[in-house]
Amino acid sequence: MVPKIKTPPSLVQQHPKAAAMVDNGGEVDGLWTVLATTAVPLLVFFSAYIWMYRASQRDITRGRYTQWAYMEILLLLPLLPFFPVARRIAVVNAFGLGFGIHCFYAITQYRLLRFLGDRTVGAGWSMPQLLAGDTLIHFGPWIFLQTALVLTGCPEALDFTTVLQPSTKYIWVGALTGLSHSTYCRLLIGHWTPVDLYDLRDMFAAPAHAKQLERVPFAWFGVLVGHLVASTLL
Repeated sequence: MVPKIKTPPSLVQQHPKAAAMVDNGGEVDGLWTVLATTAVPLLVFFSAYIWMYRASQRDITRGRYTQWAYMEILLLLPLLPFFPVARRIAVVNAFGLGFGIHCFYAITQYRLLRFLGDRTVGAGWSMPQLLAGDTLIHFGPWIFLQTALVLTGCPEALDFTTVLQPSTKYIWVGALTGLSHSTYCRLLIGHWTPVDLYDLRDMFAAPAHAKQLERVPFAWFGVLVGHLVASTLL
């Protein structure tokens, strides 16, 4: 009979502390991976924010919410196939854009949509037509991203079936995008009323509309809420 040769225990088996060091090393590597995959999308997001802020200081017409959100989403697009965090930021940012714009419309009883529509595409368009065009512009990025995420099976698509059981796991994403957009007007021009950014003084010239102008800054709270709500659906 051939004697069985006992394999000597490895260093890790002999020393539990060594095994713990190996395990901790794996945890450290995993931590660095998580930090790296989070840091890159955040760096891109803040780079877009700073870029738009500096551009708006040179040209105030660049200080418009939609332009800022579009730039952030555009710069995040190359990262979407590789970074789950980038997908979460982009989809929350896109949904918050559409939701936030309608907060401004609602406060002005949709007079703002009519005013901007007449100025942009000319008078004569019906409200349903303006709503359809506005949906394409302001909810279009979210519709595109949501569709792409669903078709590719990515779990970062917003899940509206959980609206009654929201999760706060990714609430930081909504806080990040929501606070950046709900405060940029104050940071850029020193107050919360964006009429100068959009050249809306004529819209509120009548005394009957002065009260609406006073309520417009409250729409920024709606912008924040829209982003936070979207992040609870991740």
